[in-house]
Amino acid sequence: MDNKGFDKCVVAYSSMIAMYGKVNRIRDTMRLLARMKERGVELNAWIYNSLLDMHGKVLNLKQVEKIWKEMKRRKVVPDKVSYTSVISAYSKAREFDMCMKYYNEYRLNGGVIDRALGGIMVGVFSKMSRVDELVKLLQDMKNEGTGLDARLYRSSLNALRDAGVHIQVKWLEESFDPSL
Repeated sequence: MDNKGFDKCVVAYSSMIAMYGKVNRIRDTMRLLARMKERGVELNAWIYNSLLDMHGKVLNLKQVEKIWKEMKRRKVVPDKVSYTSVISAYSKAREFDMCMKYYNEYRLNGGVIDRALGGIMVGVFSKMSRVDELVKLLQDMKNEGTGLDARLYRSSLNALRDAGVHIQVKWLEESFDPSL
């Protein structure tokens, strides 16, 4: 079997970091991370994403920022999962301006909206009463071929109704199939 491009140690470490993160074993994760760095293991996007997600779930935003900066400093390019984890963390902490910062950066870098990120941003735009941006998000999702599942459709519809923008409600009802 040809293993070109894969370092078995990095794959094993990545899997362990992801597993520790999923079960909230933060101390074990940080010890393993320190050991990896001692041994000169080069961290990849998967490892950083696991760390961002783990710290984001417990709203440790200082650590999220620290990891994000380290990731950038080491020239590991953030991907859709990276941005979604960070935006989700800030959304849960109700720091919507930071959500907007990372969302705008993601979009400027050519990021495409999927249902996970779309769902988070529907909530953010609704809570910030940014109806125009919510409508733009929905239009972008439609243009990029991202459908709305039933939950996301209802959330969007309720946000538009609450804002009293009946033209956009009608557009949403005509533009998306809620049965998807």
